[in-house]
Amino acid sequence: MSRNVHVNIADQNTGYTPYHRVVARLAAKYGDPGLPLLDIGTGAGNIPRLVHSLGFQFIDVADAYEECLQSAAESVPIRQSYLIDEKTFNIADVIPPSSYNVVTMSHVLEHLLNPVKALQDVYDLIAPGGVMVLAVPNPMRPVCVLQAILRKRYSNLGHVVTWDRSHWMNFLERIMAYEVAEYASDSVPILPRSRGRFQRVEIALARVLPWLSFTNIAVIRKPFQPQ
Repeated sequence: MSRNVHVNIADQNTGYTPYHRVVARLAAKYGDPGLPLLDIGTGAGNIPRLVHSLGFQFIDVADAYEECLQSAAESVPIRQSYLIDEKTFNIADVIPPSSYNVVTMSHVLEHLLNPVKALQDVYDLIAPGGVMVLAVPNPMRPVCVLQAILRKRYSNLGHVVTWDRSHWMNFLERIMAYEVAEYASDSVPILPRSRGRFQRVEIALARVLPWLSFTNIAVIRKPFQPQ
């Protein structure tokens, strides 16, 4: 468990990151708060708390760790919790297809051994006309580039793959052939764990320099008719 920072409940409960807020905002922008939402890899339940504050009432969560599911359920009303296998990502075996209007998955895909199949399985969970909001870490953020130059490890030890912004767009549009409704970014981190006015500067920088943002974010729309 120590290999994956996303299951450190104590750290996650210190506050929302910019990507938590962006993902929640996009879920509210493209989704219907009156229809079910699923958050995959819920961690401490940051996304469920935010989307609940934006009006979503039917929130389900999925994670590979019991303590994460419990943490989410303790902080916001959860309709259904799904425990999925960390290695096989058997989400298609536990959740029926076309079950959700919105699926959010933040900083999860990079941990999976077969991201193409995993993303196909998640896409199948969306009802026609629904969306999935995806977020993955960007290896081109300044601190990662600097640490790479200094030959120091910067990645989470649980990461299997990674995408810079250009490869992220290519992966979604050309490899997966998805309909991308919107690309977004969160912040360009300059200082670790920045807050207040300085964090607002980092968020503003991401609008100008999305290639350097901490997170690559995309909204995928599932058409009513098969493409």
